[in-house]
Amino acid sequence: MARVIISAGHTNSEPGTTVNGLREVDVSRQIAKTAVTHIRNSGVLTLTAPFEMNLTDKIDWINKTGYSSDHNDLAVEIHINEADGNKSGIEGWFEAQGNNNSKKLTDTILASIAESTGLKNNGSQSEEQHELKSLAFVSKTKPIASLLEIGYLDNPQDAEFLKNSQNIEKIAKSVAKGILKYLNIEFKDLHVPQQNTSQPTQSTISANNSLAPRPSTSLSNYASPSPAITTPSPSLPFNNNPLGGGNSFNSGAGGFGGTSSGGGNSFMKTREERREMIKNAYIKILGREPNQSDLNYFLNTGITEDQLLKKMVDSQEHVDLVKARQEVLMTKAKFHSQQAELIMLRAQNQDKEQLINNLNRLLHQKNISLSEMQRQINILQQQTFRSNSSKTPPKPLNEYKEPMIDRIFRFFSDRLG
Repeated sequence: MARVIISAGHTNSEPGTTVNGLREVDVSRQIAKTAVTHIRNSGVLTLTAPFEMNLTDKIDWINKTGYSSDHNDLAVEIHINEADGNKSGIEGWFEAQGNNNSKKLTDTILASIAESTGLKNNGSQSEEQHELKSLAFVSKTKPIASLLEIGYLDNPQDAEFLKNSQNIEKIAKSVAKGILKYLNIEFKDLHVPQQNTSQPTQSTISANNSLAPRPSTSLSNYASPSPAITTPSPSLPFNNNPLGGGNSFNSGAGGFGGTSSGGGNSFMKTREERREMIKNAYIKILGREPNQSDLNYFLNTGITEDQLLKKMVDSQEHVDLVKARQEVLMTKAKFHSQQAELIMLRAQNQDKEQLINNLNRLLHQKNISLSEMQRQINILQQQTFRSNSSKTPPKPLNEYKEPMIDRIFRFFSDRLG
């Protein structure tokens, strides 16, 4: 099955556009996090690209995951637009000149967002039409890639739309629907608790880093906390676990004063001790620290360490990490196998090179021997020639002298004849 990577544009050190009480980096991350949850909920393995990586490192990270267009894997990066003037709506960028899967993916997602949110669809464009003439995210990543620009922060109407957490949820959900439609996978609806629709200020966004339900990184959607606690809990991204893990945790014993075998009474710990316990649990199981929303939630509910660990082990994020690790181990095994084969081939090649070198040396010795024989032959021929040239010619035989009587007889014979 195809896999998906969702990336949010910019970092806290380079937050992109900041206008109308919003930062591009905050809004894009909320959309990305929520979209990941919806995609995972439909059974597709989905990764979130590390938020604080610069673009070059992020592309390198994506390419090292093993995801590629050969497996129909996807990579989608989310940005929030800006422009001089009163532009509004959404647009996207695809690889090269189009007529490819990158354009098809971009068009499918844009159509889904426009249908769900009512935002104007300004269409997709080739990266070659961009002022940079090329966009690294769509051209350098190995998966089929798309870059989305959702809304214009410098447009007051778009900015107000993006400040509403329910609208963020709509956008993220429609991004997930578009991706799943492209993959021809049925979208499974994720029921998210109603959130406060008030419009947060920039300070609220920066403090909580939250414009929408945060299901993609939250672990805290289980039974409601004590009625005395009025802070709404973030939604759980790990419900509907495709491997059957689900949210099996019962938090009844995890409230204030609750106890758990081996976990102790969390209420007896100081707030700082519980904070450290939660951070250590996150690092131990998920390899990361909790976000501020989750940390505050678990501090308020007084969950015990055993309960928190069980909840994280049952989570979809942990399942995905296990799957990813299995893929890494398989890749490593394949690498070691290929490395062993390469070593064997190198050894065979060295043997053949040694044999060729030996044959070349024998041929060289043969040529030397032949040259020496030819030299000896030439010497012998020269000696023979000189020897024949130095011999004195034989004395000629004495001429035959005819007797006198024979000459007289021959004289008269000639006359008389």
